[in-house]
Amino acid sequence: MAPIVARRRQLANPLLLAAAAALAATAVSSLAAAFAGQLPRSARSPRVGRQAIELSDQWSVMGKKAQELELLLDTLVFNGTAADGGVVVEVNGRQKPVGLKLADNLDIDGDVGKHIKEAYAQAEAQSLEEMTHMLQELYATHFKDQPV
Repeated sequence: MAPIVARRRQLANPLLLAAAAALAATAVSSLAAAFAGQLPRSARSPRVGRQAIELSDQWSVMGKKAQELELLLDTLVFNGTAADGGVVVEVNGRQKPVGLKLADNLDIDGDVGKHIKEAYAQAEAQSLEEMTHMLQELYATHFKDQPV
């Protein structure tokens, strides 16, 4: 795997989970503190409680959209080829290998592994690009109507 692709993958895959977890933890701790009466009196107004609940609901919706996106990504297939089309590697939208095809008349001059890695790198790059695009759309859609 190319170092740049590996680095993008390391950053893109946990991006959604990290953002959702951080904000959900903040919302949950605020809600817990409000219900336990640990917030200052000025922060215990119905308005603050309602805002915390709305924030929790918004992140719940985001979590559901993220799960739907993961299911969609699992159904997508991206192909990479090597050895003049004699090696085809298929990966899903989350860069997981789902298929390997070797041509019957494949004439490989040595290391089959090298050709498989080359085909995988192509498929992975396509998959990562599409996944990144879909995550950007998910975030843009979710946050476009949110107050700043």
